[in-house]
Amino acid sequence: MKIGTKSLLFGVHQFMLHPALVLLAWLIYYKCFPRLFQLCAIVTHDWGYWGCSNMDGNEGSNHPLRAGKMWRYSKFGRKVMWEIYGHSGSFASVNNFPLSKLFKADKLSMIFLSCFVYLILSSLSGEIIEFMKISGYKKFRTQDKIHWFYGTIHKIMERVYNE
Repeated sequence: MKIGTKSLLFGVHQFMLHPALVLLAWLIYYKCFPRLFQLCAIVTHDWGYWGCSNMDGNEGSNHPLRAGKMWRYSKFGRKVMWEIYGHSGSFASVNNFPLSKLFKADKLSMIFLSCFVYLILSSLSGEIIEFMKISGYKKFRTQDKIHWFYGTIHKIMERVYNE
C-alpha cells in the first residue's frame, strides 16, 4: 500500500480525524463556522494523497490538484477547488495561486494532536521518515522524532501568525 493511501487510512491525514481537527482549528482561528464550500474543502482537501507514493515529492506535492479536480463539475465546485488549491503553501507558490483560508486552519490542526498521537500515526503510515528526511534528519530515533515534532510546531506557529 502506498504512503499516501496509508496516510489517509491511518496516518496523520486520516480521513475522519484530520478534517475534524482542521474544522476545530478553523473555528478557533476564524471564530466562525466555515461556509458550505469551505466545509467541503476541509473534508476533502487531502484526498489527493490517495495512491501517492510520496507525501512531499512530485506526486504528493500535487495532491491539491487531484483533490480539487473532483469538485470541478459540482454546483459550487470552483469555490471548493480554489480553496483546496490554496491550502498547500508549496502548491500555491509554484502555481501562483493565493493561499486560501484553509491554509492556516490546515497547518494549525497539527497542534491539536499530542506528540505521542502524532508520532504513532506518522510512524504507522511511514510519513515521519519522509518528513524528517526533508528537514535534514539522518537518524530516526524516538528523541529525534520528538525534536522534529516540536520544531515543526514552532515553524507552523511562526508561519501562520506571520502571514
